[in-house]
Amino acid sequence: MKYATLMLAALTLMATSCNNKNKSTQPKENGLAKVSTQETKGGNIAYVELDSFATKYQYCIDQTEALKQKQTSYQQKLQSEENALTNLASTVQRNAQKGVYKSEEEYKRAMASGQQKQQTYMQHQQQYSAAMEKATSEYYEEFHRRVKEYLKEYNKDGRYAMILTNSAATSNILYAEPSLNITDEVIEGLNKQYKK
Repeated sequence: MKYATLMLAALTLMATSCNNKNKSTQPKENGLAKVSTQETKGGNIAYVELDSFATKYQYCIDQTEALKQKQTSYQQKLQSEENALTNLASTVQRNAQKGVYKSEEEYKRAMASGQQKQQTYMQHQQQYSAAMEKATSEYYEEFHRRVKEYLKEYNKDGRYAMILTNSAATSNILYAEPSLNITDEVIEGLNKQYKK
């Protein structure tokens, strides 16, 4: 998948450069033809560094904090249930050793109660895990929706034919002129929009 994305980006760059009618055939020092700096309408490409959004885009900062709080709440609930299970298991064991249970049936009921609580604990683990996955997925979907919508508005004048993304996890851009990086402009605009 990463290879296919990389190939798509490379083909797009090649196609864009092939469509550029303003090429100069004067060779550069490396022997390759020098590309003119004149811009052609709709042929420009820019990119944004996605990693920067996590620390600079207030929406991401707020949502990440909300997810952390939700995770902490779930962990505390599970820890409380786990402690209760440990205490129950210890109590049942002590009572069995002291001969508190008058019959085998009474002991089995105590064990069954512990097993039921264990099952409930495991169900809660699954529920909390699913809830966190859903909340995280919804956050990413909303984040991408916001960025895409903003980029449509940002590029309303059509100055860019393509705006790519790059990140440490999925580094699709092998080389780009720093002037093509519009991350700070985009984040600044998104933050203004988010505060409204």
